[in-house]
Amino acid sequence: LKLWTEYCVRFHSSLKGLTVADQEGRLPRPFVQKDLGDWWADECNLERYLSPSPGLIADLGSLRDIGMKLVIFSNGPRKYVLRC
Repeated sequence: LKLWTEYCVRFHSSLKGLTVADQEGRLPRPFVQKDLGDWWADECNLERYLSPSPGLIADLGSLRDIGMKLVIFSNGPRKYVLRC
């Protein structure tokens, strides 16, 4: 936890921090970015922090229905974002 805190404070991102820690030889085994993304997508209890927004869902559906292409930007891994 101390190592994670050190790198998270520097980079404000678990993914970036652990990647750099790996490059600097500070981790006991190689860090695989995809594994962390998969863990977030599969294990993170999203429902504890996020709840559906019926109004937003309806608004986005209306835009899609009139032919607009919807794009979502995130710094999270694709699998995680799609689950959100």
